[in-house]
Amino acid sequence: LLSFADFVVSALPMGHALGRIGCFLNGCCHGMICSSFLGVKYPANTLPWHRQLELGLIDRFTARTMPVHPVQLYESIFNIFLYLFLMYVYTRRKMSGIVITAYLLLYPLGRFIFEFFRGDERLHVGHFTMAQWFSVLLFAIGLISGIRLLYLYARRDKTQI
Repeated sequence: LLSFADFVVSALPMGHALGRIGCFLNGCCHGMICSSFLGVKYPANTLPWHRQLELGLIDRFTARTMPVHPVQLYESIFNIFLYLFLMYVYTRRKMSGIVITAYLLLYPLGRFIFEFFRGDERLHVGHFTMAQWFSVLLFAIGLISGIRLLYLYARRDKTQI
């Protein structure tokens, strides 16, 4: 089962990267207003435009939004690098479970950070979004899995001596 999970999760970030490009083109999951040269202005009647109109940041005659972080592209690039790293780990793995553990430790870190740049309406619990809390949970599972794998790897080495 762990070997199959390693195989499946190795491709997950690439699918996620392509999905986030779709989000960028659609305007969903958009970023917060920024003054960076990376800022993107969406046309009228897109999701970011409606959000800024709702917040009173623009009026209904405004043709384009204020610039927002292209957080979808940030996450897409992150996922492409994560995919490349997981493929590297997959081709050199010494035991099953290492790839899914690496994913559970790395993806939540990126997602947790990218959530701070989101400008769309998000469900918050305390100071964090639900996605951030879920990221904390996934990271904890990855940490437990990593500790368990290290224990099993160390134990396996002792039995072979």
